[in-house]
Amino acid sequence: MTIEELNNIDQTFDESQFISKVYHIFVQLLHSIMLDQLQNVKHAVGDEVYGWAEDQLNQAKEDHCRQMYDELNVSDTKITGIDMNDELFTIDVLLKSKYMDYKMDLNSGKVVSGNQNHRIQVNYLLRWTKKVDAHVQKMARKCPGCGAPININVSGQCQYCGTIYNLEDYDWILTRLEIC
Repeated sequence: MTIEELNNIDQTFDESQFISKVYHIFVQLLHSIMLDQLQNVKHAVGDEVYGWAEDQLNQAKEDHCRQMYDELNVSDTKITGIDMNDELFTIDVLLKSKYMDYKMDLNSGKVVSGNQNHRIQVNYLLRWTKKVDAHVQKMARKCPGCGAPININVSGQCQYCGTIYNLEDYDWILTRLEIC
């Protein structure tokens, strides 16, 4: 399927907004691991990706370390495939990133593995899915619990009533992440 064919089926799809979302959620995911704040991305990622992030965070905690992704940037994103079945739209994206990848001891602040002076390039294959029958995104701007306006890019929880919000019913979520 091409982007044009996707646009004909899902008239809410905007390629530049989608690429911006890819960048934003990817950076937010790695920062959430680094800052031990996975709740900030739970609403925007599927179970597999969330499990991967938890594993990264828990391994660092077991080692009494903090996983660091310093000077993180995305140098390129490219849509490599678009598909649709009865239930889901799927978009695969090749994302090229650069960052300093190291672990820092929580007690001493010293680097225990990796390199804090040199950025590495890491390529990821990301899979994004959206339900074919997803609700209109504009409806998602209000809390399903109390109706208050919510910022879906910040977290998956209403700041007023605490209702957990799941982006899966409204928009694209990151469902797979592979280093390639």
